Amino acid sequence: MNTAIPVGVNLGGGFQSWKEYVASRPNMDCSALMKRACPHLSDPEAQAYEAPFPDQRYKAGVRRFPQLVMVEPGMEGIETAKSTRKFWQDEWEGESFMAIGAKDPVLGLAVMNQLRKTIRRCPEPTVLEEAGHFLQEWGEPVAQAALKQFGDLY
Repeated sequence: MNTAIPVGVNLGGGFQSWKEYVASRPNMDCSALMKRACPHLSDPEAQAYEAPFPDQRYKAGVRRFPQLVMVEPGMEGIETAKSTRKFWQDEWEGESFMAIGAKDPVLGLAVMNQLRKTIRRCPEPTVLEEAGHFLQEWGEPVAQAALKQFGDLY
């Protein structure tokens, strides 16, 4: 669900814009971000995303994480990511399910379709047209599609 295996290659303008946005907002309002990305969230649900970060001292990880994603050659972790990508391409034997939030401006359809090509025998993805990056907030249709993909085992 809206992710990538970064191996030292730019993930696109959306990711670069995200990095710059986070770096320029030391006290980013996580609640407002979630409301923008998931307009169907209630105010209390959105506030739950802000709760772990009472002030900017608690947001170091939020600020730092995008800078650690290996989107430039030579970054630490690229070799591990390449090994991971090779596993998914050449060794993976299991079943897969992919869900994509089509409105994700950072890791949307283009990035996810690249990832899909990386995962051996990955079936056609479930695309939620109204969903964005935080696809977990569209839980029911994602769960239903996953159950259907895996044969409704539960």
